[in-house]
Amino acid sequence: MLGVPAGRIGRTDNFFEIGGTSRAAVRLVLALGHRLSVDEFARTPVLAEQAGLLESRNATGPVPAAAAPAAAAAGPGAGG
Repeated sequence: MLGVPAGRIGRTDNFFEIGGTSRAAVRLVLALGHRLSVDEFARTPVLAEQAGLLESRNATGPVPAAAAPAAAAAGPGAGG
């Protein structure tokens, strides 16, 4: 999604600092099956923190699908 070789991406990297955009974030949220909302993704751009949220979701279930469209309504250029 970022066009960055996987070997150059580490757990402590910030998604947006390594080339991620708001559009790429939305695509990734969709690929993850809305297990994170777009808002959560934007608030926790460090990959290890996102992994922690995803791990906690394994016990509680996915984010309601309605959460993602509301956050994405900010527009394609918002935040990235």
